[in-house]
Amino acid sequence: MSENKNKGISSSRTSEVWLADLWHRQQPVRYFPLGIGYIAAYSQRVFGDRFSFRLFTDPDKFIRQWDEGKPLLVGMRNDMANIRLNYELIVHLKKLHPDTVAVMGGPNFPLEPEKQAEYLKARPLLDFYIFKDGEVPFAELLKHLQDFHFDAEELKRSRVEIPGVHYLCRGLSATNPPAANALFSGELKHHFQKSLDDIPSPYLNGLLDPFFKQGLIPMVQATRGCPFTCSYCVEGNRYFGKIRRFSSDRVKSEFEYIAGISDKSDLMFLTDSNFGMYKEDIGTADLIAEVQRTEGWPKQLFVFSGKNKKENVLDAFSRFVPGTAMYSASVQSADPVVLENVRRKNVSLSALMDMSVEAEKQGWNSYTELILGLPGDSIGSHLKSLRTVIEAGIRQVVIYSLYILAGSELDTAEYRRRFQIKPYFTVLRKSTGEYQFGAETVPISEIAEMGVVHSSMSLEDYIECRMIDLSVSLFYNHGCFYESELLLNRLNLSVFDFIERCHRLVLSDSDNDLNRFYADTRAYNRKIMFETGEQAEKFFADPANMREYNEAEYRHYFEYARPAAIILYGEQLHRIARKALTGQLEAAGLLTEDLRAYIAELFRFSLYRKKDPLNTELVFEDEFGFDFAELNRLKFQADPRNFMRAEKQGLRFVHTPQTAAEIKRIFPSGEMAAILRQAMVGKHVDLFFREIEVAE
Repeated sequence: MSENKNKGISSSRTSEVWLADLWHRQQPVRYFPLGIGYIAAYSQRVFGDRFSFRLFTDPDKFIRQWDEGKPLLVGMRNDMANIRLNYELIVHLKKLHPDTVAVMGGPNFPLEPEKQAEYLKARPLLDFYIFKDGEVPFAELLKHLQDFHFDAEELKRSRVEIPGVHYLCRGLSATNPPAANALFSGELKHHFQKSLDDIPSPYLNGLLDPFFKQGLIPMVQATRGCPFTCSYCVEGNRYFGKIRRFSSDRVKSEFEYIAGISDKSDLMFLTDSNFGMYKEDIGTADLIAEVQRTEGWPKQLFVFSGKNKKENVLDAFSRFVPGTAMYSASVQSADPVVLENVRRKNVSLSALMDMSVEAEKQGWNSYTELILGLPGDSIGSHLKSLRTVIEAGIRQVVIYSLYILAGSELDTAEYRRRFQIKPYFTVLRKSTGEYQFGAETVPISEIAEMGVVHSSMSLEDYIECRMIDLSVSLFYNHGCFYESELLLNRLNLSVFDFIERCHRLVLSDSDNDLNRFYADTRAYNRKIMFETGEQAEKFFADPANMREYNEAEYRHYFEYARPAAIILYGEQLHRIARKALTGQLEAAGLLTEDLRAYIAELFRFSLYRKKDPLNTELVFEDEFGFDFAELNRLKFQADPRNFMRAEKQGLRFVHTPQTAAEIKRIFPSGEMAAILRQAMVGKHVDLFFREIEVAE
């Protein structure tokens, strides 16, 4: 047995195990580390007080802890957004404590054994990888490490099979024949856990208490598994097809516990993949609603709603306190060929429309997700998907580019060959930073592989689709021109045609700032795509390139582009939207003089509310021939032609004292660069639009 500083550790002695679910500093939204909480809670149940568990989400706190103590083992939750950060931390930790056992676990691990071996060979200081459910495999790994006195190399030389644990045997042992970097992996089956309630709650046992003071968003899981087999998703693997549940009593107790202790977050994230599809979800919704009514929490609920069984999903969502749930209808694509290529089945268009109408009636925020660049996707199919969800009435369209997840079928050699996927690499949003290791400063960027270029989509096609997505963000999402949409709906005209007109008008006028903004966005999106991961790493390791990326992230993350455009180019946005709306009505033969007059006033009204929204001193006054005060009260759910006035109405557009105070609190400097970097602007710029007052 090789020499090891941990050799001879008694199993009765308490030793520190560090578990980390780390976020780069830039991440604006952070969640409780529920996954590593489950792992620690289960291991505590198995080992009692033999190990002391410490949980981390902050990489700087994790680094500082190295000087205060030495972990027996460090376990890192691993996904696309922190893989380089995790391994860099392992490298530097092992410089100080070379005998610490290093373990990773999570979805970012290949399916194919050959790739699994390559993955581990590329990270020689990583001792073990746990794939799929982690609680039982981690506890089993701890048991075996105890047997070998936490000598990881000796355990690996033994070639023992541990369920769910993957490792490389890099040498020989007295009882085994030669093996050069052989991969050993134990099969993991669900029967290792008879019930999910066998995993103690990390909330109820206090493991997660320290995170309540950090402003993180609590996560609760009622169900594990997904019945769908989407090839781009890690949960498309057959292993995850079995649906398992925590008991309702357990879930209710967790909600009540969090409600009683949470003082930093009004939000809660239910992690179930398809909430509402099953009859048991009705009971979960009822117990959440009961906690909402009795405890006043959560005030906002993030949920992944089910992909079919419309009536059950709507019934489940109707149980929550009105206005607290975000309803999602993830479509990914509306093209049947694309859906067949990725083995996905969507709800029907009629069901999607019914759900969006019900969401509107119930006051739910609704959104849908599309993935640009799935196998078989093209400019035409992407436009079809956009048209489908917009004309179904979904209020917000979130469009992701296709990334190749290591644990998905999309990452396999057969799938790549079948669709002629040509990989490109870029940096992940909000996943960069510089970290201090003693006197050394190390830049770390998370580089991800994209699968958007393939047999039916060229790189130029992909960039063109991205520009169309930009127009959806600017002219549709969050209802920037909601009043125009309602007029189009009343006249039985297409809202998507309006967005396409806006898009063409922006591109046709090369002599304006908004057109230049589009051109700059197009060029930068192309600039940060690379044919190899090494090229991407080299580019983003340059401080100047990283500074440019961070200062203008809105050029490739379009939820930030929308507030940037409203602040910088509000007048041009309104001018283009007015021209598009007028042209559409004229082409349909519906542009009467009354409607022409209304449209002219409507865009003045809209611009006064949105122009320079963070300037709290700016007040506008104007007169209108339509009763916009009443239309606004009715949320424009009326025929504007019935609101013509005999005498003009004077209106003032002004921030309320409360809104003005909030703007000054969030943006005290008022600097444009700082404003555009704020994640909150991307989500809530609408909250800073002016209110209207009828002038005396």
